[in-house]
Amino acid sequence: MVGSCQHIRNDLTDCILKTDCYLKQGKSAQECITSHMAELPVECQHLYKSFVECRRGMVRIRSLGREEVERRLTLIPSVAMTVGYEEAIQR
Repeated sequence: MVGSCQHIRNDLTDCILKTDCYLKQGKSAQECITSHMAELPVECQHLYKSFVECRRGMVRIRSLGREEVERRLTLIPSVAMTVGYEEAIQR
C-alpha cells in the first residue's frame, strides 16, 4: 500500500464499518463500495473518491519519474553511445 494514501484508506475503512450496508445488511466493506456506493453516506463517498485520486496521483508520479529518466539518458550522448539506448534505460 502506498504510504501517503494509507491515512485516507484508514478513514474510508472506519467510515464504511459504521454504515448500514456493513452493520445491518451484513455486506462486506468491499461489496458496500463496489455495489452500494449510492447508499453510502456522502462522507464515505468523498473519502473513496479522495483515496482513488491519491492512488492515481502516486501512479502518475512513478510513471513521470521513469519518463524523466529516459529523457535525461537520451540527452547524455556518452551513455547512449557507450551502453546503447535500450540498455541505458534498463539501468
